[in-house]
Amino acid sequence: MSTNKSNKPELRFKGFSDDWEQRKLSEITTIHARIGWQNLRTSEFLDDGDYYLITGTDIVEGRIDFSNCHYVAKGRYDQDKNIQINNGSILITKDGTLGKVAYVSGLNKPATLNAGVFNVVIKADDIDGTYLYHYIDGPFLMDYVSKRATGGTIKHLNQSILVDFPVVLPSYEEQKKIGETLQGLDSLITLHQRKCDNLKIIKKSMLDNLFPKIGEKVPKWRFKGFNNDWEQRKLGDMTVELTEYETLKSGYPLLTSSRTGFQQIIILQSLALFLMVNVLIGI
Repeated sequence: MSTNKSNKPELRFKGFSDDWEQRKLSEITTIHARIGWQNLRTSEFLDDGDYYLITGTDIVEGRIDFSNCHYVAKGRYDQDKNIQINNGSILITKDGTLGKVAYVSGLNKPATLNAGVFNVVIKADDIDGTYLYHYIDGPFLMDYVSKRATGGTIKHLNQSILVDFPVVLPSYEEQKKIGETLQGLDSLITLHQRKCDNLKIIKKSMLDNLFPKIGEKVPKWRFKGFNNDWEQRKLGDMTVELTEYETLKSGYPLLTSSRTGFQQIIILQSLALFLMVNVLIGI
């Protein structure tokens, strides 16, 4: 979304050609956080209830992990309407891990913020929420903050800096197109991440069952056509350790570190084939 000198991005969707404009975040949103005197004691964090308490640690990859949220009493929820959260709110962490951003969706109970998180609510009619979320979640915010930080490491995201954060905006229609596209990419990433997590679970199960348990001679799972007992041998019986380079006529070289530097271990072909097969099974 970076723009060139003509205030237009280099890549655009077909049908859009107007210049983009720049506005301050405070011009298009309201920004609030829990005031110091409203801070909660740990004893007020409830394990269940009707009112979510959202903290910075509940923000995971742009979303709120409601399954890990604590709860608060109704009186604490009612204390400040400015930090009551709704679907479409944008949250930004200002302490701890700075600049984590979440777009609130799927909220099914009233919710309020703990300390350390800004509640950013769109007040302008010509701003698309998903576009603004992705823009803030990009590198632009932290780059802006870093350039204005004093004293080295940034330890706190000041609201006085955040209100002046410049946001570049195309037309509302182009915002929606960009927001929908990026949301679609996020959905694909989540889908493939779940597939990856499931494959890791499958691999772990296979590793647990395709090798014999300690003291046993056969694994729990076997490929069709194999029923012989497995044998146990020492790694030293199947490998040769070298302290210098040697031309290999057979076997597969593997470099490994040691206290004296790199050593080369020749894995015999039979062992290498065995390892390769098991790697392929685990994929």
